[in-house]
Amino acid sequence: MKIDLHCHTIAVKKGDGPGRNVTPELFKSKIEQADIKIAAITNHNKFDLNQYLLLCDAVNNMCQLWPGVEIDVFEPGSKRWHLIVIANPKETELFSKNVNELFYGDNLDECTHTLDEIYNSFKDLDVIYSTLQLLKHNKIA
Repeated sequence: MKIDLHCHTIAVKKGDGPGRNVTPELFKSKIEQADIKIAAITNHNKFDLNQYLLLCDAVNNMCQLWPGVEIDVFEPGSKRWHLIVIANPKETELFSKNVNELFYGDNLDECTHTLDEIYNSFKDLDVIYSTLQLLKHNKIA
């Protein structure tokens, strides 16, 4: 079974190209072509619940879609890095609320959060955490 736990579907940061803005039709086509059975939407510092629901509808019977976010992390004494947080699809609405609260008022292009802030935002949810070094990076678009 093929999975992709690192799908970008929205250009959020200034370095993101316009090709990151994926339509439901394009997303469905790419998922179908790659024969992906589980995918996670993990845009930088943002989770768009409306787009997630549209993409779920697009891949309804061919792929499970999980909500996620790729967060810029900075801990004192270390370099900036990325942490992917992926939630149980049954908790999508609460996950969306918690992502919005974590990033409230932030400039999504420049913000960072600590591991404590991230953990406190998601500790009551069924989530998994992963660094990019553990994931194969495949682009949907």
